[in-house]
Amino acid sequence: MLKSSLPFLFFTLISAALNGQSDSSVFVKLVSISGYKHIKVQIISRQLSVHDGDVFVNKKALDDALRFSEQILINTGLLRELEFELIELQKNVFVVYLEVKESWNFYPIPYFNLADRNFNVWWVEQKRALNRVNLGVKLYHRNVLGYADALKITLSDGYNRTYKMEYRFPYLDKAMKWGVFGKLSFQQWREINYDTRENKQLFFRKPDNSFLSNYFLTEAGVTFRPAFQSVHTFFYGFQRRMVDAVISKSLNPDYLLNGDEKQNFSFLRYSYQFDNRDNRFYPLDGYYFQFEAEKAGLITKEDRNAFTIMGLTDIYKALIPGLSLSVGARGKYSFIRNKQPYYDNRALGFSEFTTMRGYEYYLVDGLDLAMLQTTARLLLFQGVNNYGKLVFIDAFRVQPYKVYLTLHSDWGIVNNPFSVENINPLDNKLLWSYGVGINIKLYFDMVARIEYSRNIEKGDGIFLNFNASF
Repeated sequence: MLKSSLPFLFFTLISAALNGQSDSSVFVKLVSISGYKHIKVQIISRQLSVHDGDVFVNKKALDDALRFSEQILINTGLLRELEFELIELQKNVFVVYLEVKESWNFYPIPYFNLADRNFNVWWVEQKRALNRVNLGVKLYHRNVLGYADALKITLSDGYNRTYKMEYRFPYLDKAMKWGVFGKLSFQQWREINYDTRENKQLFFRKPDNSFLSNYFLTEAGVTFRPAFQSVHTFFYGFQRRMVDAVISKSLNPDYLLNGDEKQNFSFLRYSYQFDNRDNRFYPLDGYYFQFEAEKAGLITKEDRNAFTIMGLTDIYKALIPGLSLSVGARGKYSFIRNKQPYYDNRALGFSEFTTMRGYEYYLVDGLDLAMLQTTARLLLFQGVNNYGKLVFIDAFRVQPYKVYLTLHSDWGIVNNPFSVENINPLDNKLLWSYGVGINIKLYFDMVARIEYSRNIEKGDGIFLNFNASF
């Protein structure tokens, strides 16, 4: 008797559990999207974690899914505003309305680029020399066909000459997980940073201003996006570099190693990114992780042999409204411990991600790098400027802005086993800096930073930086 009643008891308990869950679960009957013009509606839907027919355990779970979808959509850079509205048709049955306003996607802008590593080096050390400026035009469209496909074309001349084109198509298949990209670049330099002394760049330029170096790069690959926040990228490329004999024979035989005047090699690179930041242009909460591995020189006869891994992670924590803390770590390790060409032996100070605040005027060459950055951000005030018809582009007529007070402290060290004693004193040394600054966020993707920093060598200064998504 007991044995025969067990199945009935089991199904009774399951039924009771399901009935209890259905009382609080919510059903999304329809998701309606409006306001889009150029972007394809399926691109917006791809970023949503709420779709027609979805069932959520309760109303809070639905609200959380909408907040997550808003974060993903804003981080695409394709939308400047969006608003969700929930309409309850009957008890626990909802329609989700999403209204969007697209960002300005096409930027045919004059190209003003400094030849130096950053604005501060050009302004102070190079004394604002106009002959170190590149002028031209940059065409950037981040949504050419409406599929979040981006095209970049740069044509410039001046200190350097640059012809560059890059195209990305992120959604190639019906599942919208695979994408492709390609890049072509040709550059020429009239002046070359041929060596480092006192952790400062040494330059050479011919009296007749003729070109000293030619560089060609071609690169193609595929992307795989299995989830909202993660992207795998696989690169294959080839690069060719030629330098004048005065560089390779006289000034620095290690520029391309062994006094070589040319360098040819192919490379493979893998990159993984996981982005859980609330706003990738100026994050205050969440975290970001990136890992990259590159093998340069795929066959023995090529002119470079290196295998390098690089990683970075940033963690942001909103403590109370208006106050946020962040900790970021960067690292680089070279598995092949042979001496590398001077031009390829980059570590600290050569890019935005490897620049220590307070050391903007310096750079450190080496095989390995470790760096830690900490920042506190306090919102001082915010507002909106409405320029109306004074601005002819609708996307720029309303300008939201926020101003933050920041405190920062950075640590870093570079391992350079081939460093010559007393030549570059920052090699193989623990570095530290701290400072205070003002950050100004304009629209949703432009950030200006004005910072005072002081380093352990007792050097200090005011440093300016500006970043924009285009």
